[in-house]
Amino acid sequence: MKTMMYVTMAALTGVVMTGCVTEYGGRGAREVTLDRKPMTYKLEPQDIRRTITTMVESMQQEISARDLSEYGYTIEAKPVLDIDDLKNNTTLHLDMKSFTDSLRTALSKTRMFRFVSRSNAVEDITRGNEDALGGLVDPTKAIPLGQQATAQMVIRGAVSEMKNREGRVTDAYYKFSLQLWDRRSGQEVWSEEQEIRKESVRPIF
Repeated sequence: MKTMMYVTMAALTGVVMTGCVTEYGGRGAREVTLDRKPMTYKLEPQDIRRTITTMVESMQQEISARDLSEYGYTIEAKPVLDIDDLKNNTTLHLDMKSFTDSLRTALSKTRMFRFVSRSNAVEDITRGNEDALGGLVDPTKAIPLGQQATAQMVIRGAVSEMKNREGRVTDAYYKFSLQLWDRRSGQEVWSEEQEIRKESVRPIF
């Protein structure tokens, strides 16, 4: 399934923003609504948030715990899911860890999966063993290796970009892609793309 959003924006020297605004300390700082008008052709927080919402809703519509039974999972024994590091294939500096955390939070609310994190699991065991060796905790209660749950499904994805300039106009295209894979069978269970296109016009003066 593929969805697309097209945004046209005139980049002005002064931008007037409406909505609920709170002034802080008389220095011009203010709180604005999360879903505001685009201010740049670059990706903005509301773009990330809307993309995650749309993609998770797509997953809920296309698959469910019952549909996962063909892969050997049940409502009682939900698959254990991990999210690989999402790739940033753009020229922008994007906080992909924050993107991954938001995606994991949204998926957890669907109650379709149980979650593990390989990086956190290793860190937790290492810290626990260090505490045990340092005498901070009972060594007999340290978590041994080999007892961590393994990911049965994994989400992989990336953000890509194409950008063109013609005179004062900058046209930017972004594509978010996610795939859900079953590790036991090697099959792709679900995939989704979300496209965002933005246009910015540089002021003459």
